Amino acid sequence: MHQPLSIQKEYGLPIHFRGCDYGRRVENPGQSLHTGLNEVGIFLWAARAAAKSSVPHKASKQLLNKVTKKPSRKRRKSRKQSYSTYMYRALSQVHPFTRISSKAMSVMNSFVVDIFRRITSQASHLIHYNKHHVISAREIQSTIHLMLPWELAKHIVSEGTKALTKYTNSV
Repeated sequence: MHQPLSIQKEYGLPIHFRGCDYGRRVENPGQSLHTGLNEVGIFLWAARAAAKSSVPHKASKQLLNKVTKKPSRKRRKSRKQSYSTYMYRALSQVHPFTRISSKAMSVMNSFVVDIFRRITSQASHLIHYNKHHVISAREIQSTIHLMLPWELAKHIVSEGTKALTKYTNSV
């Protein structure tokens, strides 16, 4: 077990850190600072510089923080996928002057994600039963017929085949 080292004894600064060798775990698992040889050197250099200069205690802490902090990089906000733009386009095609609130769009997005997940899982079960390796339009149609009521399934399949033929004719 390593004892916590103190720079205070040697340089008069109240900074404590736990030393460690490479390959050994730090005794304080909540500690975010990696105390390798480079970091120890930086601490000692900053402590010597603070002890030699006649800076007050608070300023020496700020000096150490400036030396030991890594430069912060701007993190990009992670984009969340949603179907809201596509649903808004479809809504404006059907009813051009109708608007939808953000909560209602969130509910609709959750609904679409849930239905999509159910359809894909059922289609994957179908291809597993039939010993195929690719989900095709036939498996999707069978899944729709299995999952949804007859009238709704009929409309969905007709719209899907219409969209598929439009896509294949354009490509």
